Amino acid sequence: MISPDRALPRQVVYLIKWIILSLLIGSLAGTLIWVLQSGVSLLSKASNSTPCPYLFPVLAGLIIGFIIHRIDPAASGEGAPLYIHSAQRSGGYLGPKTVLAYLLGAIVTLGFGGSGGFVGPACLVGGGAGGFLFRKLRLLSRPLRFRKADLRLATICGAGAGVAAVLDAPIGGGIFAVEVLYAASIEYEGVFPAVLASITGYTVHSLITGFGSPYRHGELAFTPTLVPGLVLTAVLAGVLGILFVLVFKRVFGMFQRLSRWGGWRPVAGGLVCAVLGFGLQGRVLGTGRETFLDIVNPDILIPVYALLAILLGKIATNAFTVGSGSPAGITLPVLMIGAATGSIVAALLRVSAPAQHVAYVATGMAGLLAAVLNVPIAAMIILMEMFGTSYAVPAVLGSIIAFSLARSEVVYRYLETEE
Repeated sequence: MISPDRALPRQVVYLIKWIILSLLIGSLAGTLIWVLQSGVSLLSKASNSTPCPYLFPVLAGLIIGFIIHRIDPAASGEGAPLYIHSAQRSGGYLGPKTVLAYLLGAIVTLGFGGSGGFVGPACLVGGGAGGFLFRKLRLLSRPLRFRKADLRLATICGAGAGVAAVLDAPIGGGIFAVEVLYAASIEYEGVFPAVLASITGYTVHSLITGFGSPYRHGELAFTPTLVPGLVLTAVLAGVLGILFVLVFKRVFGMFQRLSRWGGWRPVAGGLVCAVLGFGLQGRVLGTGRETFLDIVNPDILIPVYALLAILLGKIATNAFTVGSGSPAGITLPVLMIGAATGSIVAALLRVSAPAQHVAYVATGMAGLLAAVLNVPIAAMIILMEMFGTSYAVPAVLGSIIAFSLARSEVVYRYLETEE
């Protein structure tokens, strides 16, 4: 009698194993991202219905500093650095307590107006879900030849599924989870399962929340006359990417030196957000998704001075939120800053055609994403998934040029979780 381990070739077992794991991990991660977003939405509606919504970032800081950090001090900051650390140095292991504490912390931070996004939390929560599910399934299935080393790949699959669900990018999410591990390089072994998991995560999340991209505003008829303006946008995106990283480096370093403040650091970060949020009428607080969609929409004209204020305000509030240790992401703020950059250039060049305006916005978004996170390939794919393949040239120009200018600085290098 042939044993199950010898009945199938190694390549076939690999395919079966990772198809099953990717589908299960993607489903769990996509569901958890819905839980995260629903929690944030619930708290956001509750806080915005009060007379003083701008004070809630301070309350969030108190909860984070004196409750969440005491449950698990590792549940702080951006989220992606801890995912990267686990994949590079810990075999992909993320403790359940850390993941749950971070999930609750991100809901409190973003729901009460702390400035950030969902991608960092999605990497950590999705990655933790992938690793947890793998550890449970490994005990049940001998024929699939689970190895201890597969834990790392399962964590990558979960992170990719989480990112895909957040960004509506079923392919780009998987590429992001692999590419972000090593600055501007790809670990090809992880691409297939990560992309399959990200497609599943996106599908499950969309089945719950609904399909359809809010970023689509028509097809672009690309012409060479657009190139000079798009190149200018990409260059500005690269410069702003460097500025973004430097601001984070300074703010994060400042809070690290204030270690004696302990739980008061997130409160200080929340206070800065409250002041800037009041001054900018709340546009730079929370995830800023509504403001982000307004900037992307070519039918909504926002004055250049307002775009510039949002751009600079978002850099500051996001830096003080994440730098002070509150759980939140930086990717959505980065995309928002990139969109504002493209919109400013389009306004100054008096671009009137809606699709061409979106082309400038897509260039700025791809550029900031590639410059700040060093993920040029993922940036191209994510932006094409957001806006459509007709915007391929703006996405590629923004990614390559901005990345080339800013590749020496990687924001995650300065946001490592305290141990």
